[in-house]
Amino acid sequence: MSEVLDGLRVLVTRPAHQSKTLCQLLEQHGASVFSFPVIEIVEPEDTKTPRAILSQLESFDFAIFISANSVIRTLEWWGNQPPPPTLAIAAVGQGTARTLTRLGWPVHIAPKERFDSEALLALPDFCELTGKKVVIFRGVGGREVLAQTLVQRGAVVTYAEVYRRAKPSIKNTLLLDWVQVDRPTVTLLTSNESLQNLVDLLGPKGRSWLLSTDLVVFSERTAAFAKKSNLRGKVHVVRQASDQGILETLVSLCSKNNA
Repeated sequence: MSEVLDGLRVLVTRPAHQSKTLCQLLEQHGASVFSFPVIEIVEPEDTKTPRAILSQLESFDFAIFISANSVIRTLEWWGNQPPPPTLAIAAVGQGTARTLTRLGWPVHIAPKERFDSEALLALPDFCELTGKKVVIFRGVGGREVLAQTLVQRGAVVTYAEVYRRAKPSIKNTLLLDWVQVDRPTVTLLTSNESLQNLVDLLGPKGRSWLLSTDLVVFSERTAAFAKKSNLRGKVHVVRQASDQGILETLVSLCSKNNA
């Protein structure tokens, strides 16, 4: 079993249901891993609206899934039936696309390099949308650039908010104890919100080490947010937002540090 990450101490902040496989993968390659979820995925307060939208899914031309969580929550409600045959299904990122495929839905449109709204909007499928009906499956809140741009290009856009993100009601004692004994060399963050929640959950007592630790993030937006937050550690953006992509980024990081 490879130990290419030997000596690396990684703080994984993903939601609990998304972190197990990643933690096992990193440990198999020699890393010391501590899982401390800073975001919890829960049902939205309003479930009637997204369920009503789902009941009319055949009336849409495009369905866009923002995240793997949006796929999982939507298909839990949809059940085992296939999607409408005329529906073009798009995924913002490769992780979202893989989740759709794993759960039996085809993926017709997805960026191959960058994994954000701008990359999706750059694809030819979304250049001319006059009169097209688009449903965006997402969590409550979030960026508006995707919907706004689709509307500017002629689309009629509907949001189906199928989950919401919440800050876990957990004590930070275990994390602070781990930090004092084995200071993390890398912190994995999936979004701006995860960084903000981590700062809040750590409090002043635990913030000092975060200021200088290296960060591995999923997007340039989160990298920019980290710099605006006055974090002084190096920020590394994964090339692919997947467990394998995270592993490859950490292996590259270790190789550079040991060179």
